[in-house]
Amino acid sequence: MDSIDREIVNFEQAYDSLDGVLQDTTVNLRRMELIRLNYKTIVHELEEPLIDFRSSIGTNQFSPELMELFMEVSTRSRYVIDETLRLIGEIQNSENQQLTEMETRLKTVLGLVRLLNMFGPIGILLVMLVMARAGLAKVDEFQKDRQIFELDLEKSRKRLASVIEGTDVGTWEWEIDSGNLILNECWAQILGYHLEELLPTTDKTWEDFAHPDDFQISRLRTLQTLDGTVDFYDTDMRMRHVDGHWVWMHIRGKVVERTPQGEPMKMAGTCSDLSARKEMQELLAFEKDRLRATLFAITEGLVATDIAGKVQMMNPLAERLTGWQQADAVGIPFSTVFRIKQEDAEEPDKNIVRKVLESGESSAMDPDTILIARDGTSFYVECLLAPIVNKQGEVDGVVAVFKDVSEEKKQQDALAHLVFRDPLTGLHNRRFYDQQKEYLDAQEYYPLAFVTADVDGLKLTNDAFGHEAGDRLLQIVGETLDNSCRVGDVVSRIGGDEFVMLLPKTTADQVERIVKRIISSLKTEKNYDLPVSVSFGFAVKETVLEDMADVIKQAEDSMYQQKIVESPKMKKLAVDHLLEAQFQKDAWEYEHCMAISKYSEELAREMGFSDEDAIEMKTAGLYHDIGKIAIDPSILNKPTALDSNEWDAVRRHSELGYTIVRTVNEYAAFANHILHHHERWDGQGYPHGLSGEDIPIRARLLCVVDAYVAMVSNRPYRDALGMDAAIEQLRIHAGSQFDPHIARLFVEKVLHREWL
Repeated sequence: MDSIDREIVNFEQAYDSLDGVLQDTTVNLRRMELIRLNYKTIVHELEEPLIDFRSSIGTNQFSPELMELFMEVSTRSRYVIDETLRLIGEIQNSENQQLTEMETRLKTVLGLVRLLNMFGPIGILLVMLVMARAGLAKVDEFQKDRQIFELDLEKSRKRLASVIEGTDVGTWEWEIDSGNLILNECWAQILGYHLEELLPTTDKTWEDFAHPDDFQISRLRTLQTLDGTVDFYDTDMRMRHVDGHWVWMHIRGKVVERTPQGEPMKMAGTCSDLSARKEMQELLAFEKDRLRATLFAITEGLVATDIAGKVQMMNPLAERLTGWQQADAVGIPFSTVFRIKQEDAEEPDKNIVRKVLESGESSAMDPDTILIARDGTSFYVECLLAPIVNKQGEVDGVVAVFKDVSEEKKQQDALAHLVFRDPLTGLHNRRFYDQQKEYLDAQEYYPLAFVTADVDGLKLTNDAFGHEAGDRLLQIVGETLDNSCRVGDVVSRIGGDEFVMLLPKTTADQVERIVKRIISSLKTEKNYDLPVSVSFGFAVKETVLEDMADVIKQAEDSMYQQKIVESPKMKKLAVDHLLEAQFQKDAWEYEHCMAISKYSEELAREMGFSDEDAIEMKTAGLYHDIGKIAIDPSILNKPTALDSNEWDAVRRHSELGYTIVRTVNEYAAFANHILHHHERWDGQGYPHGLSGEDIPIRARLLCVVDAYVAMVSNRPYRDALGMDAAIEQLRIHAGSQFDPHIARLFVEKVLHREWL
């Protein structure tokens, strides 16, 4: 033991000396590190067991277990000693080569000699101790076993290499410390190279070929394998092919050699070309995604069932339409998820899928099918169900493809509405009336009453207030007729101002009461201050023997007779209502018109008109501004100057007044006076720019009187003039605006003032 201790001290001294003189090269540093590791192994793992064995050797007390342990220590001792001597030999050989060139390194040689002198006794001592008890025979036997093992290992390696070459699998071995990378030909061929083109290969070669993204993952998994976190390195990564594209490789390996302290020294493994498989996977994934995208992007909902009619799959649109999520619907009967009923049925149909499963034939649902969603909302759907047939031709389930057609149904109804409805009133039109007229001409609907109705004053309304007012008049009449009828009655607008009613199972007495009820309702209606009036006629078909055309003609004749009698009275009533409404809205207009009416009659008499003509001028003065009923009061009473559009509106009042009064026979005589009462003597007036005596004399009369009364009245845009000032204006503008003779006659004979 003392001898060993001395040799250990010598080792420490020799190691320090050797470390001091050796060149600082990577190889030498690695050699010295390994010598230090072997030294520690000798001290801690071999020295103490050998000392323990020494006492046993002396007493010959060797048990089988002790012998086995001794052999293990002996074998490991030999390996460590051999390895240490090999390293020392490498150092010695390296230094001997440099001695011939570098004599200045004598110190290094001396240090080496000292180290060799120290290690020699230790090696001899250990070998002698082992050889003494185990015997040279055991060592020889071990060496033979090792040689046999190495031969078997070499054969296995060759067989493995042969198998690998035959399966187009690349192999790699990575010496971790040196970075050397040993690859086979197949590895290079996967990337389109010959191996000789890549040599020498290192771990840098691997990094250069690897895709940057994949290399980071590979690096992480390499570290996990080296530190023992995982047993195997296993990854898919892309490597660059000689032509520039990326090749997918499946790479697998493990640590195959470690130091006695467990540090990894070498990794090895295989790699295979995954490109074809990756392409197939990508193609399958693409097809799957495309199919999924197609199913999920189609504008129809899709539900698939199994043979039992239970839901197996739904696309998102089906989820939205039914209100069921696929996760909740799977395994639920189709009829529960897809609740439907027909438009005219109260109970949902639960047998639609069963019918397809049993018949094996596709089936389309009724166009009026209504889907009831999970939350109770409902809408129209269009649905086609088809069987799912397997390779054996057996029905495995049903697929239902459907879509919300509520909007289409709405459009169809709207189209039908356009086809059979009057767009203005919403009533049925002539097309529908003609169809129903034929349909109701049957014994079961007799007596069948025909009622014709013609709106009074539509033209007057259109002329006075525009077509918007006329449209509103027709709508009022349509609503009143429709509200006065029963279920099953047909009300149609068949022309501009013509309406017709078909009343099945209605006697003459009944239809007369219905018409009276309608007339009574219309009397309560007003449209732009005009009363609403309609002329009616009716007839009843009692039997099939009566000709339909004759019955309709009877109804029309009855209506025309009433219109002849009532229409003139209704028109006069309408115009009088307008004048009354105008005076109620504007008190100034009432006073203005009353004054003009008075002065017009007086002036007419001074001009020699007959009593009848004088009375006519009195009435004309009263109605001369009736056209203003259609002008916005804000324009008429505007305190500031009017713009061009407002002036145009004001100038229209004479034409509107003419249009209104000429509809009444007894007022038609002075309609022309109203039309031209704003013409000027010099031709600068409106609406036609007449001048001088081309202007009707009665219109010239109204012009003078209207101007005077307006000047002596207060208006929002100016104060009233006194009588003298107003007469002065008449003198100034006589011969330009006014007929000079009529103006002078008005001043002298009606106002009783001098014409200076």
